[in-house]
Amino acid sequence: ALRRVLEALHATPEDDERLQHAVGLMAADALVHCLQCAREWNSTAMHALTAQRLLHAVLKSHRITELAKLPNIQELLEALIPYSKRHFDRIDKLLLGSHFISYTLSSMRMLEPSAAQPSGAAADVSVHNDAKQSGLKRKRRRRVKP
Repeated sequence: ALRRVLEALHATPEDDERLQHAVGLMAADALVHCLQCAREWNSTAMHALTAQRLLHAVLKSHRITELAKLPNIQELLEALIPYSKRHFDRIDKLLLGSHFISYTLSSMRMLEPSAAQPSGAAADVSVHNDAKQSGLKRKRRRRVKP
């Protein structure tokens, strides 16, 4: 039930603030329960974002000294670290892949012929003028009439 409530919250600063406020008001046993849930959810990629969001709210709303007093906190945090690292690496690879795709698509657009490109004799003159402007010395091609 807790996961469904967290997933229903929108990823906006206002909802994150509301979540932090609610987590900040929790008693120690409820806080431990939240961290246990985050540990379970963090073990799968499907629910990792929800777990990270809850963990962020806990860490932002409570002081380290308060969290250190919780029972089994060291075990809970040690269990969260390896999965969090894996999810970070996975998302980092996805981000890198998206940059590569973006670069590839922009490079392909540069190869694509322009829709407004002239044809025939006017195209030859246009190519010749473009070559002059770019500093290249090209001889004008002559068209052979059929």
